[in-house]
Amino acid sequence: MSAVQCLPTAVAGASSASKTEEISKAEAELYDRQIRLWGLEAQNRLRNASVLLVGMSGLGAEIAKNLMLSGLKSLTIMDDKKVTQDDYASQFLLSPESIGENRAESSKQKTQVLNPMVPSGRGFGWVGYAFSDFNNHAFLVPKPKQSADVATLEDSDEEAEGGQPLAKKKKLNGAGQVDTVTLEDDAEQKIKKNVNFSSFDQAFNMDWSSKHCSRRMKSSIPPTFFQIRALLRLYDTSQEFTLDKLVEQWKDELNTANLDEASQRNSLEDFKFLSDPQLSPVCAIVGSIIGQEAIKSISQNDPPLKNVFLYSALDTTGIVCDLPLKL
Repeated sequence: MSAVQCLPTAVAGASSASKTEEISKAEAELYDRQIRLWGLEAQNRLRNASVLLVGMSGLGAEIAKNLMLSGLKSLTIMDDKKVTQDDYASQFLLSPESIGENRAESSKQKTQVLNPMVPSGRGFGWVGYAFSDFNNHAFLVPKPKQSADVATLEDSDEEAEGGQPLAKKKKLNGAGQVDTVTLEDDAEQKIKKNVNFSSFDQAFNMDWSSKHCSRRMKSSIPPTFFQIRALLRLYDTSQEFTLDKLVEQWKDELNTANLDEASQRNSLEDFKFLSDPQLSPVCAIVGSIIGQEAIKSISQNDPPLKNVFLYSALDTTGIVCDLPLKL
């Protein structure tokens, strides 16, 4: 297993003591657009985050790219595999000379180039998934703003309780008279919200006999889910990957869920696209979702994806499902 840490030049010789550091003027200029998007406080959390990324496949490279560009304190990439021809076909951080070398070591140089300020899921062919498991995750959301009531009055001489005159009234497209109210432009406030997440086992190993899994609800799950289930089972059993074994496993998954093949809108020809190498555009799309969710978690900003994102290049669909199914 090889691990490579990408560190900023300014941090390389620093003490290992943990302390919060504010972003520098140069960093503020570099990250200006994203600071405007998610705020300085969130950017400071990213600035003080050290992340370990395990697995530098095509998908891992896309995740690394998104995390590097977000402005982390450091990113450590780890992998125990050597670069193959399939890796080179789907992983943009590798070069032809990388084949046979460790994937993490071979990816370090180009990873660092992505963002010199930072010291420098899984995909199956044409389909991929992203799974969020934050257990009990706290994040910040804008506090709901109180809406202003607008009262329409027919009598402009009407008075409020106590004999005091109401606010000045105007005609509004001939629809009567309305009270005009001046609202203060308060700064946006944030409140903490907790969300409980299902585990990976609960999400991908549902009890199809449960009363929660009606036929109508099961039919709402995209076909990509059962393809990925079949792939995961096939790889977990360490069987040699063949098209026939994949199709057989897929049929078993449908039988377990009591679904017929006609409901899946798949042809057997589709399954030849589910083997390696990973398709680069699929890695880019799924990697952007995983990177986005990692940034949300680190910055504690915005609601996280709940809880499975399924993508298929076969029908160009990306769907978020909350699994396991609930009534």
